Amino acid sequence: METDEQMAKRLEKCFLDGTMQAVCGCSECLEQYPVNFVGHLRGNEAFQLATTYTNSIFANSNNLRAVIWTFGHIILKRWRRRNSTKRRDLLMEVDPDLYPKNVPLMDLATRLIGESIEEQSKYRYAYLLPYLNLEGLSSESANLLGLLHHRISSQPEEWVIFDNSIIKSAWDQNALRVNFADGCITMHGSHFGTWKPFDITKNIPEMHSGKVYSASRALLILEAQAHLLEFLRKLCQAILGDSEDPIPPGGPSLDQSGSMQPNVVGPASPYCSKWTKFVGSGSQQSKDNLWVSYSSLYSSQPFGNPPSFDIDLITEIAENQKSEAQDELWLMQTDCAYFHERARYHEAQWKQDYTPMRPLSQREKYSNISYLSTIRLLTRARDWQWLAEECHHVQQLLCEPGTIVDWGQTLPNHYVWALVGIQALLDKNRKYYKENLIRCMINAETFKSVFKLTRHSDPSEEGWAFAFNINDYPTLYKRDRTAWCLYQLGRDESESRSFPHDQVLQHLDEHLSRNGRKESDRIDQDMDVWISDLAAVERMLTILQYHRPKYLTPGMKPDQATCQQMGSKAWDSFYAIDQVPYSLSSTKLGLDLALYPLEQFRMPKGRKDETWIAGRDRANQALRTLWAKARQGYQTLFLALGVSQECIDPQLEQMKQCESPEHLLQLEVERQQILGRLHEAKVCSAAVLATSAVDLSSPFPASANSGPAKYTPEPIKEKPKTRPQEAIPATASPPSTLGAVEKPPPILYLLKRNSIVYCIVTYLFPAPHDDPSKGCLDWLDFVAAMAAFGFRAENRGGSVFTFKGMIKLPERPLEVQSRSINFHMPHPSTEMSAVILQGMGKRLGRRYAWQRENFRVEEVGLLFGRG
Repeated sequence: METDEQMAKRLEKCFLDGTMQAVCGCSECLEQYPVNFVGHLRGNEAFQLATTYTNSIFANSNNLRAVIWTFGHIILKRWRRRNSTKRRDLLMEVDPDLYPKNVPLMDLATRLIGESIEEQSKYRYAYLLPYLNLEGLSSESANLLGLLHHRISSQPEEWVIFDNSIIKSAWDQNALRVNFADGCITMHGSHFGTWKPFDITKNIPEMHSGKVYSASRALLILEAQAHLLEFLRKLCQAILGDSEDPIPPGGPSLDQSGSMQPNVVGPASPYCSKWTKFVGSGSQQSKDNLWVSYSSLYSSQPFGNPPSFDIDLITEIAENQKSEAQDELWLMQTDCAYFHERARYHEAQWKQDYTPMRPLSQREKYSNISYLSTIRLLTRARDWQWLAEECHHVQQLLCEPGTIVDWGQTLPNHYVWALVGIQALLDKNRKYYKENLIRCMINAETFKSVFKLTRHSDPSEEGWAFAFNINDYPTLYKRDRTAWCLYQLGRDESESRSFPHDQVLQHLDEHLSRNGRKESDRIDQDMDVWISDLAAVERMLTILQYHRPKYLTPGMKPDQATCQQMGSKAWDSFYAIDQVPYSLSSTKLGLDLALYPLEQFRMPKGRKDETWIAGRDRANQALRTLWAKARQGYQTLFLALGVSQECIDPQLEQMKQCESPEHLLQLEVERQQILGRLHEAKVCSAAVLATSAVDLSSPFPASANSGPAKYTPEPIKEKPKTRPQEAIPATASPPSTLGAVEKPPPILYLLKRNSIVYCIVTYLFPAPHDDPSKGCLDWLDFVAAMAAFGFRAENRGGSVFTFKGMIKLPERPLEVQSRSINFHMPHPSTEMSAVILQGMGKRLGRRYAWQRENFRVEEVGLLFGRG
């Protein structure tokens, strides 16, 4: 056996003569070879180690399958009836070295700064298997059961992509003792885990496609899988060690050493059905939670099916983000009350000293608020629309024959470039969201003690350049966990001591949930929006990385000619608008004081009469004037830059919704309804005065033939009725002429009077005579109401929630259909004003054609609703 000195000399010689360097210089291959290694494994040594790990993986998998086949009901019952303390004790008994906390990667990286590799190697399996920790496995009983079920019901190769992504952070930070191993290892197909010498002409394309990995990287993946399955086998053995339940025939038996020896498994056992029923019921998610937390979207991945590429999921994320951004843009043009409330928020946030370097003039302040209330909303909706179009384009390509290929085959060129186009758009958006998140942090009062701005350009420029320092970064993780997470989100993952953004977002969500309002209130609404968009982009990029074979080959970069030829029409507008050197500054757009004073957009309060209508019309006219200036400034800027009118027109159309025929018709219908009620009230008042003119001194009531005595004001008494407001007519005809021919909307849900859902519906879809400025409800009430309609809320990072479910729509009232929609939770207070709730109702009406008539009230009915 060679000494340490001899090994060091041999390693130095091998490195100098090139035998221990990456065989390919592309970034894809370089990241699979260790920069700092502690030893060298020759071909035969790597072969033996890979064979040992692979045999252990398959042996433990087969053993666990046989155990679950017959003992699944016992494991299920015993593990679930244990409390968290007993589960923790059992886990410690099986593996005393399990990491205690739920986020070992970031905890170790910040705690062991400057420590040697030998010190970090004590936590080797915390780096390789971070989800295998005491807190995560003991707190939720379903975590272990899901981990056990999905690992043995899937092939090891299906988990390679996920396991490789898990160790990336520790690999990049050199936190693992890694040997440089010769050759490569096949990680897909019937030769899974097989070592072979590296053939440059054959294996480099296979490495680029993801079929083979460098032996150094593959051995870590195999080691992680082998250790995980060995741990699961020992844990099942500990659970069944004192079993007093009858062991069914045909199942595995325990030998003298306590190891489980599977017998030949016969027909399906009745006990296996109990296990399958539990795992398939979706019991991994606690029923006590009102929504699925953002952290669980990532923390639950090891306990579910192997993650894989899913273009439908990517498209769904893009569509939800696009719809939410377009709805916000629509509301800011068609709802004066909503616009005024949002503009007032920006006015309160954008102080005169918003930029730390110098104060802003009143013109600069309101010019920037005008930009935030108009053009920034447009660019956000525009970018998500481009992404959604590209995703739909890939969906169409997948339906074409020849697009889906097997391993070792070449992907169609047009399909590859379509995927590259999506990634290019995502990378561009991610950079933009990071810059704005950091800018918001620097300007926030709550983070002034952390960041110090040292230099910046013109603050009126969008994404203005800046430089800053961080006060005592090495201790920032312990001093201010929220600031540390937000700063990590704004960094490039290639920088030292950086972490994958999905893990940082998960950690931030868990940290805020543990510390309540005190920490979450430090993040304002603008920061929440950037975090939400960044989280959506990161999730889409993660799903793209699961594509196999890999589509992105070294040196492949999107260019205008190729992407326009291979991609969708979105690329024409993207390169024409987004690739020219421009800056959307509020000054260049010419908005100036178009928003000042804000009172011109305020909706009138009080009784809805002629005066109220006049005030409403003035506010809408001011809003139309503002958006006309925004359109003119946007068009002038890009025409001056040489962008064609054809590329600008789609964005201009999105800024004309305040002048659309539908919106003008709605205003006219509201006007006619108010005037109609005023006329009815005058008629009723005249009738009451006529009735009071009868001689009241007569001892006898008026005869049946007397005119005035026939009238009794019953309609007034019936006014507070449960029947909802009339639907907005499809034409400009008076409502009275349409009532006889228009088919009434179908009843979709039955509500109990005075229930939570009833209150929410009255706010979402108010009657014409309701005052839109009064009242407020809590976000939790809204989530409960949406759950009654069939939605399940999922936090997508930041303040955005995706509501997904099977609901009823007016077009097919007897069927339930799958739908999803995004809403932002109010922040920092969870109370929602009537204006915000009515904006949500308008969005539901726009997307699902819901209106007040679709909900009927019953005195004795359901508390929430019925589909």
